[in-house]
Amino acid sequence: MNERLLDIRVRRARLQAKIDAQRNAVGVITARWERPLAVADAGLAALRFVKTHPVLIAAGAGLVFYRRGTSGLLLAGWRLWGLYRSAVSLASKFRS
Repeated sequence: MNERLLDIRVRRARLQAKIDAQRNAVGVITARWERPLAVADAGLAALRFVKTHPVLIAAGAGLVFYRRGTSGLLLAGWRLWGLYRSAVSLASKFRS
């Protein structure tokens, strides 16, 4: 019985060493991917904001392209709104 317990303890120690090595490897991989995933997460947050506030984005972009008074602002906003709707439609096709 003691020999069997000794074998179990040795096997447990080997498995624990293997677990520690794997944990360290995962830590190295995670550290390497931390920054790119943070950038991707920020990009997704920006896309969610654009999706939930399209009129605000169109108005802000219209102010940037403000050329010919109110009519130019409305025209730019209308074009940006159409661009937004096209982008949302295209994104929904890729999501499905």
